Amino acid sequence: MPPKNDLCEQIKLQRADIEFKNKITDLEGKTNLKKETGYIQKWSGDYIYKDNAGATNNANTLSLPSVVTNTYIKGFIHTHVNNYKFLDAQGYETDMNGIKMFSPADIAYFMDLVKNAQTTGQPLNNVYGVMVSSLGNYQIRFTGNQYQIKTFTDAQKEAYKNPFIDFISKNKKMSLELKFLKFIDEYMNLKGITLYKMNSDGTTTEIRLNDDKTDKIDTNCPQ
Repeated sequence: MPPKNDLCEQIKLQRADIEFKNKITDLEGKTNLKKETGYIQKWSGDYIYKDNAGATNNANTLSLPSVVTNTYIKGFIHTHVNNYKFLDAQGYETDMNGIKMFSPADIAYFMDLVKNAQTTGQPLNNVYGVMVSSLGNYQIRFTGNQYQIKTFTDAQKEAYKNPFIDFISKNKKMSLELKFLKFIDEYMNLKGITLYKMNSDGTTTEIRLNDDKTDKIDTNCPQ
């Protein structure tokens, strides 16, 4: 596991980069769309815009390129859009209330990137995923070791979808951050992922589970 301050410094430099900042600002202006949009970043540093999301009112999940055939991908930035209303098949007005946190599908894609980094000899902790939403921007990094790398099939990703929604909706007393960390740990049996909140004042907060996994520990990165 890399020293905590190393990743804090990486994220600090990343957030100071004008191109990265511009991509975040661009996506912050697109959270009112009815579909997710985002960017992938190549290991070379270049960004590519992506908006290939579901075209129906209630399907807005962004499709990103397969990592298996696009091994140049280092990280991704994407939106989770604001809640909105749409007419269902019977013509009734229905609420579309998305979860403003990484989904199991996001995590599975992130782990594909981590596995790819291992295969191609890139630093595992340089891989990143970012979620931009009106409730805050978050980043995930891999802070585990090579034996904790775990990938998921399409069927597994689909199987986690409804349990995740159910877990998030039922545990009202937990913060969204804690629910996310507990779900990937307990349901997906995934270790070695650290969550970072990219605060609007430019600071970054590292968020981890405590030792008995009953609460989260927030640690501010050095400025």
